[in-house]
Amino acid sequence: MYRYLLLGLFCLSFTLGCGKSGPQLNSITGKVSLGGTPVEDGTIIFTPQEGDAVGLPIIGGQYEVPAERGLLAGKYRVQIHWAKPTGKTKVDPDNGDEVPVTEEGMPAEYNENSTLEAEIQSGRNVVDFDL
Repeated sequence: MYRYLLLGLFCLSFTLGCGKSGPQLNSITGKVSLGGTPVEDGTIIFTPQEGDAVGLPIIGGQYEVPAERGLLAGKYRVQIHWAKPTGKTKVDPDNGDEVPVTEEGMPAEYNENSTLEAEIQSGRNVVDFDL
């Protein structure tokens, strides 16, 4: 009986020690538009005061990252890039297909020279950028 009790305690302590560890990551979603027009195809980059930047795709004017791949709570510098179509096409040298030509559609004040910031809180975050 004593052996079974010890075995049970050992198993319990082992399973309790196998929980999630590490810092809490938080989900973030939002919309991005420029002059009322949604950014159809772009990238939003969140750079913390310390640590590595996280880049997310903007598709159809929206971006999203679930908590399991999310951001730590804190203040972030935000850069937004927009692959704005020019109406021209070019031939892709890899496969010969015609592909649309794009240019940076965001003013530098929102990407390379950005002063945009976001404060990420614990839990679910919604951060829209109507620029």
